[in-house]
Amino acid sequence: EAVLPISFNKMILPAKFYPPTELLDLQPLPISVLGEGALIKLYGFSEFNPIQTQTFHHLFKTDKNCLICAPSGSGKSACAEFAIMRMLVNDPQGKCVYVAPKEETSANTYGDWTKR
Repeated sequence: EAVLPISFNKMILPAKFYPPTELLDLQPLPISVLGEGALIKLYGFSEFNPIQTQTFHHLFKTDKNCLICAPSGSGKSACAEFAIMRMLVNDPQGKCVYVAPKEETSANTYGDWTKR
């Protein structure tokens, strides 16, 4: 396990920016959609919030890329966990990179994952 700072100062962005996806008025998904008891036990709540509900299928059921931009505390980390869980279910020896804006955020997330 390692923490590696990555600079985005020289990142080249596409010329065209697509409009953001509107948050749809969906019924909250129960955590049982994860399917496996071990995955369900990772969460201390019974249903996902609107952002998690809207992104779940894309992150947990497909291999497509996804960028989620939302305010702090809106559940983006759980969305990242959907993609990580999919990767680990498909390849238990797989590795991933978790990117966070601050070292403190990474340390908190790592501590949370270690406990669970």
